[in-house]
Amino acid sequence: MLEYLLWPISTLFKSFFDSVPFYHGKHIQFYFFILLIILYIIKSKGKIPKLILTQRWVIFLGVLFIIQFCAMLISSYRIDIIQYDYNIIRQYIALIVFILSITIYYFGMRLTINSYNAINKFLRGGKIALIFALVVSYIQLFYIFFPNIFEVPVNFIASTIEARWGPELPGEEVHRFYVNGSYVETTQRVNGLTEEASTNALFLSIIFAPFLVSSVKNRFNIFTQRESLISIYVFLALILIILAMSKTSLGLIMAALILLLWFREASIIRKLVLLAFILLLPLIFYGYGNQNLYFGDIFSVYLNKIADFDVASTANRFGNTLALIQTIKENLFIGVGRGYLDYYIFKNMPEWATHNFEYNIFVSSGWFPVLSSIFGLLAEYGVVFFIYIAFYIKRLIQRWHNVSLNLSDTKKQKIVKTLADALVYYILLGVFGLFFSLDWFASVYIVIFFFFVSTLSFIERESLKFETSNPKKN
Repeated sequence: MLEYLLWPISTLFKSFFDSVPFYHGKHIQFYFFILLIILYIIKSKGKIPKLILTQRWVIFLGVLFIIQFCAMLISSYRIDIIQYDYNIIRQYIALIVFILSITIYYFGMRLTINSYNAINKFLRGGKIALIFALVVSYIQLFYIFFPNIFEVPVNFIASTIEARWGPELPGEEVHRFYVNGSYVETTQRVNGLTEEASTNALFLSIIFAPFLVSSVKNRFNIFTQRESLISIYVFLALILIILAMSKTSLGLIMAALILLLWFREASIIRKLVLLAFILLLPLIFYGYGNQNLYFGDIFSVYLNKIADFDVASTANRFGNTLALIQTIKENLFIGVGRGYLDYYIFKNMPEWATHNFEYNIFVSSGWFPVLSSIFGLLAEYGVVFFIYIAFYIKRLIQRWHNVSLNLSDTKKQKIVKTLADALVYYILLGVFGLFFSLDWFASVYIVIFFFFVSTLSFIERESLKFETSNPKKN
């Protein structure tokens, strides 16, 4: 039963325990996974499978902690501004707690995803999570057009499950995105379960679209394990509508990328239908946009601002990215240490990106957000860490491909092949999202990744048992 809840509960981005001093400890799903581990230990009478934490991963974590301490030590020595010279012991403890909290999700998934029944329940829970995320997003979208009708549910969502950024400046009661009660009431944009429109676009695109596109490719509904794809097409269309109407350039970019993937995997007839849809949609938006302010804003404001460096968010995004790239060049191999980026972003920010209100807020608060996660990871952890992770993911994809070819059971092979392709799309869309401000450490991204890892481990063990019990005859 608990397997059904793993995916839905992981989609809650809201911080329920703000007094807890580390990221995952603020979120309710962290304690749910701790409960899962405790229940497993009680049920198994303290017997934990040895394969959960391999010697290779223990060595990797040990090396990571040593390298990060060296990087933090170097940064602490270099920093010449008191405001950014953080306590190295506190930062190092924060790193250890951060890694250990991620390990909780890893243990929870490895202990839970240990049968085909558990895999199927997790995937069915994914359908529940998708419906939940879409219902929240569409309530917010409908509010924009019918505020009187949807004001009550929007306020209920805002007060219970809507995630929010903290105040930007000391003494500030609420972030400027929520001054009118909720994000959608303040900005007239859809944020779903997340903090803002761009994070919702990444969430829907990376967490759900890979499974949907993979289902189309393999003509197999991964959520229900049936061949009927009607619900898959409906879900894809609903996601694309939210992305296209989210009034964020990132939503439009992700929608285009998903459409390209969908087009690539669709049948000939559906390719023609999709092509007609792709060609007609901009004309519909343009024609209706001349009469409707909301649709007009999608193109005249939120798309055009991408190339307008006078816009604060655009100037900061490009300036922040260039500062991170310069930081990587100066600290290529081991990075600057987790939590030490503020000083380097401040130091390396181009002069033309410093003349806007957002930059002034960041300087006043002493905190600079990482607006390109992949460059932020490289700057914090170094290229050595990045190369190791890249090789691990490449090997993970190859192992999935191998097991999908070796299964004799037709239905199980369909499931495994669809999941193998979903992993590829998850990595592809995830890496693309990392070039923007993606909270890759949020529980749902970690849980989905560990689902692929745990499922693969189980399938490989089952395949080995089958080969051992049924040796090939010479």
